[in-house]
Amino acid sequence: MEDNTVIRFSRRQLLLGAGAVSILTLAWTGYRQVGFYSPPDFPLHNISPKEAKILQVLGDWLIPIGGGITGSGGDKKTIQRIDQILAGVPQQKRYLLHALPLAFEHGSALFSFGSKSMTKMSDDDRENYLNDWANSDNLIRCQLMAALKTLYGFGYFDRPEVLEACGLPYFCGKVS
Repeated sequence: MEDNTVIRFSRRQLLLGAGAVSILTLAWTGYRQVGFYSPPDFPLHNISPKEAKILQVLGDWLIPIGGGITGSGGDKKTIQRIDQILAGVPQQKRYLLHALPLAFEHGSALFSFGSKSMTKMSDDDRENYLNDWANSDNLIRCQLMAALKTLYGFGYFDRPEVLEACGLPYFCGKVS
């Protein structure tokens, strides 16, 4: 005896089911992207704890410790200098610099369904993820990477002790 039962759904049931699946999928993906960021152990005035943590991770990847130059891109002095840089940016443009680290933190969701945020990734996964950014030929990713490098250029490479380690003068011309 064969059972030829056909299950039929109304349009409303189909839409409700698809909506529920979408909400559950977004919740699951969002959970992997949400994080709690403890405040750094140094004062910041323009950067949130979340931005500070992301900038520390990005800085340590971009300018790692070692190589004969003091500190790293994720050290306390660099993050505080980036915080000072933001203070000098007009308020109506500052949001762009606040969004920059978030693009790297949550950009993983755009490229891999259900992926973790950058700071939650394992060291190997994070290295591969950031190397993908660095080697991308996508114009938007290239521009964001250039902006990140520029931010660290001002935040790290303009520190007096870094310039001295590179053999460059801190000031150009005479200082009275």
